[in-house]
Amino acid sequence: MYPIYSHSRTGVLKHVCSLGGDIDRCITDYNQPGNAEKFEENAQSLEYKAPLYCAQMLAGMLVHSRKQAKILDIASGPGQVGRELNKVGFDHVHAHDGSWAMLEVCRQKDIYKEFICCVIDDDNGLPVKDGFYDAVITSGAVLEHHLPVTSQTEFVRVTKPGGHCVIAYSSDVLNTDYGQSWEKESRRLETDGVWKTHCKMVIPDYYINMTGVIDVFQVL
Repeated sequence: MYPIYSHSRTGVLKHVCSLGGDIDRCITDYNQPGNAEKFEENAQSLEYKAPLYCAQMLAGMLVHSRKQAKILDIASGPGQVGRELNKVGFDHVHAHDGSWAMLEVCRQKDIYKEFICCVIDDDNGLPVKDGFYDAVITSGAVLEHHLPVTSQTEFVRVTKPGGHCVIAYSSDVLNTDYGQSWEKESRRLETDGVWKTHCKMVIPDYYINMTGVIDVFQVL
């Protein structure tokens, strides 16, 4: 999924964000015919580079195990992250999204090995056993009505100890109540010894005229 703000070129992305309501309403709109494809076109027009940076960072951390490493792309949208991971040598990438239409676009890319269609919320987690993945990655879905703040606990649960969680988001998110709550939960998990900060990267070209942040945490 992608960052959704009032940039004039975001098209349908802006419309989905303006719906308000809850995640179910957003997913319904994502599943409308043609919307998943439009999201991908919009991301390209915005020169959305966060997936590239995320893939490069993960590749740098898993230099000798890319072919074997199991990676979960959370809130994958139409698969920009998976495409970049494939380019740098990751062969076992799984796609998760709440929208079946987004996952269908992912499937057509022929780069993901498995697909998980479900919502992550306070009552529902991923249908994945503890510690299954070497890393999880999400780009552009740290948004209200997309990934709840508490989903970070689920990131940790499905990642093996020593593995990494790579989380990319627009800097604008931090100016919202949701973004501040997200950061507070990240700090709580670190204080509680659940994960530790591996690195934080500020990217000036998250997309056109927008800076972004990539947080990398190591699961303890």
